[in-house]
Parts: sequence; C-alpha cells; structure tokens
Amino acid sequence: MTATTQAIERLLNQYSDAPDEQALITDIFARIEDSNDILNDLLTLRDIDSAEGVWLDILGAIVGVERPYKELSSDYIFTFKSNPADPDDPDKAFYDPGGPTGGYYQSFEGLRDPSGDLASDTDYRKLVKGKAIANHVIGNIDDIGLFIQGGFGVVSEVTDPIQGEVEVELVSALTQGERRAVERLAPLSAGVNITITNWP
Repeated sequence: MTATTQAIERLLNQYSDAPDEQALITDIFARIEDSNDILNDLLTLRDIDSAEGVWLDILGAIVGVERPYKELSSDYIFTFKSNPADPDDPDKAFYDPGGPTGGYYQSFEGLRDPSGDLASDTDYRKLVKGKAIANHVIGNIDDIGLFIQGGFGVVSEVTDPIQGEVEVELVSALTQGERRAVERLAPLSAGVNITITNWP
C-alpha cells in the first residue's frame, strides 16, 4: 500500500466524498513519495554493482573514465579477402562479388559500433571498476594483475622481462575495447610500456 492510498484511507469520514481534499492529499503525498524514491535510490544505487544509467555515469566521472561507445564483435574487424581464417567471408570487406561489404576499422577504443550508441552498463561497469582500482594502487606488477582481474574479471600473468616493459599474458579473452582499456588505464609508473602478448 502506497503512502498516498494510506493517507486517503485515514481521512475523516466527512471527507470521503470531498474530491478537492482528496486531490490535495494526493498531490502532497506524491511529492513525499518522490522524496522517498530519491532517498531509496541514494541508499541502493550508489554502489558500483547496482548503479545504472546516470548513477553509473556519475561514478565513472568520479573515478575519471567516461562511458565509451558500444563495441562490435571482433568478427567484424576489417580484413582482406585473402585472410586464411575465412577467405570468402563477405562481412570482412574487399570481397569481389557485390563490391566491398562489411568490415569495420578498429579505433583506439576498439571496434566501435557505427550507430553511435554508448556502451551498456555492464560493459561500462568494468571500466569504472578497473579505473577505481588503478587510482588507488602504486602500479607494481601485482597491482596491474589486480587491475585486470578486478576490473575485467580476467586472470592474467604479468611479468617485467626488462626494465620499463610489462608483459601481460591473458588466461581468458578480452574484447578489443577491453584490451585497449588495459593498455590505456593500467596503473603504470612513468616511462613503463605495457604489452598484451596473446589472444586467448
């Protein structure tokens, strides 16, 4: 039972056939219910795992990462017809019958959806979590592994074969955009380069 319904039911009997008074009570309690909804949202939607939409965008702004564009599957990356993996796939481009079709260029953000839509809350949440971790660590080898696992849910082996170089071997796959995000947002010391060495 809503607060408005409860308030109307508790009106004195002489107001049971008074539409103006009931309308006044309804308007007053509608504002009270709005305030309750806002307070409930503040209680339940501020957490990174439950935040959605604008609330999640606010968390992203706090940690310093904007919502990226929606990403396409890597199946649609531009390749040549002679690609040995799938030489006659018309979705790749440079396909003779019917002219070039399909195939999208990869950007710094991964394989961007040309529709211009933004990433889903689920995908954006990974970036926000990763950036939050990166903001609060020193940037050593263990921190980079924590950043990848905590943000993207992927286990990796992080090594530093030579000074100034960090290599990441992934146990499971990241999307094109997630790989770029790891390279761009990982907590690295100044002058250190990061390379993801495999494509699981």
